[in-house]
Amino acid sequence: MGRPVKHTIIEFSNVRYYQKPSGYYKSDYRKHGGRYLHRMVWEHSNGPIPEKCCVHHINGDKSDNHIENLGIYSLSGHAQYHVEQNFREIPEKMGRGILAAREVAKEWHRSPEGRKWHSEHGRKTWEGRKKESFACVVCGKEYWTYRVTRKRGFCSMACQQRNRRAEGKKG
Repeated sequence: MGRPVKHTIIEFSNVRYYQKPSGYYKSDYRKHGGRYLHRMVWEHSNGPIPEKCCVHHINGDKSDNHIENLGIYSLSGHAQYHVEQNFREIPEKMGRGILAAREVAKEWHRSPEGRKWHSEHGRKTWEGRKKESFACVVCGKEYWTYRVTRKRGFCSMACQQRNRRAEGKKG
Protein backbone atom coordinates (compact mmCIF):
# COMPACT_ATOMS: atom_id res chain seq x y z
CA MET A 1 0.00 0.00 0.00
CA GLY A 2 1.43 3.40 -1.06
CA ARG A 3 1.61 6.67 0.83
CA PRO A 4 -1.65 8.58 1.26
CA VAL A 5 -2.15 11.39 -1.28
CA LYS A 6 -1.53 14.71 0.43
CA HIS A 7 -2.59 16.92 -2.50
CA THR A 8 -4.84 16.50 -5.50
CA ILE A 9 -2.72 15.55 -8.51
CA ILE A 10 -3.35 16.24 -12.21
CA GLU A 11 -1.16 14.95 -15.02
CA PHE A 12 -0.63 17.05 -18.16
CA SER A 13 1.89 16.26 -20.94
CA ASN A 14 3.46 13.54 -18.80
CA VAL A 15 4.11 15.96 -15.91
CA ARG A 16 2.38 15.67 -12.53
CA TYR A 17 0.96 18.86 -11.01
CA TYR A 18 0.05 19.10 -7.33
CA GLN A 19 -2.66 21.37 -5.99
CA LYS A 20 -1.17 23.94 -3.63
CA PRO A 21 -3.04 25.54 -0.69
CA SER A 22 -3.51 28.62 -2.87
CA GLY A 23 -5.60 26.50 -5.28
CA TYR A 24 -3.10 26.58 -8.14
CA TYR A 25 -1.57 23.39 -9.56
CA LYS A 26 2.22 23.36 -9.68
CA SER A 27 4.80 20.80 -10.84
CA ASP A 28 7.59 19.44 -8.65
CA TYR A 29 10.38 22.01 -8.51
CA ARG A 30 13.28 19.55 -8.61
CA LYS A 31 11.90 17.46 -11.48
CA HIS A 32 10.07 20.06 -13.60
CA GLY A 33 11.06 23.52 -12.35
CA GLY A 34 7.93 24.29 -10.33
CA ARG A 35 5.83 25.37 -13.32
CA TYR A 36 2.17 26.29 -12.94
CA LEU A 37 -0.34 24.13 -14.79
CA HIS A 38 -2.46 27.03 -16.08
CA ARG A 39 0.62 28.57 -17.71
CA MET A 40 1.59 25.26 -19.30
CA VAL A 41 -1.95 24.73 -20.66
CA TRP A 42 -1.90 28.24 -22.15
CA GLU A 43 1.52 27.73 -23.75
CA HIS A 44 0.52 24.29 -25.07
CA SER A 45 -2.48 25.85 -26.87
CA ASN A 46 -1.23 29.34 -27.73
CA GLY A 47 2.54 29.39 -27.60
CA PRO A 48 4.75 31.41 -25.25
CA ILE A 49 3.17 33.86 -22.84
CA PRO A 50 4.07 37.41 -23.96
CA GLU A 51 6.52 39.32 -21.80
CA LYS A 52 4.92 41.28 -18.92
CA CYS A 53 1.72 39.23 -19.24
CA CYS A 54 0.06 36.62 -17.08
CA VAL A 55 -2.55 33.89 -17.49
CA HIS A 56 -5.85 34.56 -15.71
CA HIS A 57 -8.56 32.10 -14.66
CA ILE A 58 -11.67 33.71 -16.16
CA ASN A 59 -14.17 32.11 -13.77
CA GLY A 60 -11.94 32.70 -10.75
CA ASP A 61 -11.49 28.97 -10.05
CA LYS A 62 -7.73 28.39 -9.87
CA SER A 63 -8.23 24.65 -10.22
CA ASP A 64 -10.16 24.98 -13.53
CA ASN A 65 -7.35 24.86 -16.06
CA HIS A 66 -9.38 24.20 -19.21
CA ILE A 67 -8.12 26.43 -22.03
CA GLU A 68 -11.62 27.98 -22.33
CA ASN A 69 -11.20 29.30 -18.77
CA LEU A 70 -7.81 30.90 -19.36
CA GLY A 71 -7.20 34.41 -20.64
CA ILE A 72 -4.12 36.56 -21.06
CA TYR A 73 -3.72 39.91 -19.28
CA SER A 74 -0.95 42.45 -19.03
CA LEU A 75 0.46 42.47 -15.50
CA SER A 76 -0.98 45.93 -14.84
CA GLY A 77 -4.34 45.02 -16.42
CA HIS A 78 -4.53 41.88 -14.27
CA ALA A 79 -3.79 43.83 -11.08
CA GLN A 80 -6.39 46.45 -12.03
CA TYR A 81 -8.98 43.74 -12.72
CA HIS A 82 -8.53 42.24 -9.25
CA VAL A 83 -8.65 45.62 -7.51
CA GLU A 84 -11.90 46.45 -9.31
CA GLN A 85 -13.25 42.97 -8.52
CA ASN A 86 -12.46 43.45 -4.82
CA PHE A 87 -14.23 46.83 -4.84
CA ARG A 88 -17.34 45.17 -6.29
CA GLU A 89 -17.30 42.19 -3.93
CA ILE A 90 -16.21 43.80 -0.65
CA PRO A 91 -16.41 47.58 -1.10
CA GLU A 92 -16.54 48.34 2.61
CA LYS A 93 -13.31 46.43 3.24
CA MET A 94 -11.51 48.02 0.29
CA GLY A 95 -12.83 51.46 1.18
CA ARG A 96 -11.65 51.13 4.77
CA GLY A 97 -8.24 49.92 3.64
CA ILE A 98 -7.77 52.77 1.19
CA LEU A 99 -8.93 55.37 3.72
CA ALA A 100 -6.54 53.96 6.30
CA ALA A 101 -3.69 53.95 3.77
CA ARG A 102 -4.41 57.57 2.82
CA GLU A 103 -4.25 58.65 6.46
CA VAL A 104 -0.94 56.85 7.00
CA ALA A 105 0.40 58.36 3.77
CA LYS A 106 -0.61 61.87 4.88
CA GLU A 107 1.22 61.41 8.15
CA TRP A 108 4.35 60.15 6.41
CA HIS A 109 4.34 62.96 3.82
CA ARG A 110 4.17 65.52 6.66
CA SER A 111 6.90 63.82 8.68
CA PRO A 112 10.52 65.03 8.58
CA GLU A 113 11.46 61.79 6.81
CA GLY A 114 8.74 62.29 4.18
CA ARG A 115 9.61 65.93 3.60
CA LYS A 116 13.30 65.06 3.24
CA TRP A 117 12.49 62.32 0.72
CA HIS A 118 10.31 64.68 -1.36
CA SER A 119 12.96 67.38 -1.28
CA GLU A 120 15.70 64.99 -2.49
CA HIS A 121 13.43 63.32 -5.04
CA GLY A 122 12.25 66.68 -6.37
CA ARG A 123 15.82 67.88 -6.89
CA LYS A 124 16.75 64.66 -8.71
CA THR A 125 13.88 65.03 -11.20
CA TRP A 126 15.36 68.31 -12.46
CA GLU A 127 18.96 67.10 -12.79
CA GLY A 128 20.23 67.20 -16.35
CA ARG A 129 17.26 69.11 -17.74
CA LYS A 130 18.01 72.13 -19.87
CA LYS A 131 16.06 75.37 -20.11
CA GLU A 132 14.77 76.48 -23.49
CA SER A 133 13.65 79.81 -24.88
CA PHE A 134 10.03 80.36 -25.92
CA ALA A 135 7.97 83.35 -27.08
CA CYS A 136 4.79 84.20 -25.13
CA VAL A 137 1.69 83.67 -27.32
CA VAL A 138 0.03 86.78 -25.81
CA CYS A 139 2.72 89.47 -25.52
CA GLY A 140 5.53 87.95 -27.62
CA LYS A 141 8.06 88.35 -24.78
CA GLU A 142 10.87 85.77 -24.67
CA TYR A 143 10.93 83.55 -21.57
CA TRP A 144 13.11 80.65 -20.46
CA THR A 145 11.75 77.47 -18.92
CA TYR A 146 12.11 73.72 -18.91
CA ARG A 147 10.26 72.13 -21.82
CA VAL A 148 8.05 70.04 -19.52
CA THR A 149 6.87 73.17 -17.66
CA ARG A 150 6.27 75.31 -20.70
CA LYS A 151 3.18 76.98 -19.16
CA ARG A 152 1.29 76.29 -22.38
CA GLY A 153 2.97 79.18 -24.18
CA PHE A 154 2.63 82.00 -21.62
CA CYS A 155 5.44 83.96 -19.99
CA SER A 156 3.38 84.62 -16.86
CA MET A 157 0.08 83.97 -15.12
CA ALA A 158 -1.01 87.49 -16.13
CA CYS A 159 -0.66 86.62 -19.83
CA GLN A 160 -2.37 83.30 -19.27
CA GLN A 161 -5.32 85.13 -17.61
CA ARG A 162 -5.45 87.70 -20.44
CA ASN A 163 -5.66 84.82 -22.92
CA ARG A 164 -8.46 83.14 -20.93
CA ARG A 165 -10.48 86.38 -20.82
CA ALA A 166 -9.96 86.86 -24.56
CA GLU A 167 -11.37 83.37 -25.14
CA GLY A 168 -14.36 84.19 -22.91
CA LYS A 169 -13.39 81.88 -20.05
CA LYS A 170 -13.75 82.83 -16.39
CA GLY A 171 -10.80 83.09 -14.02
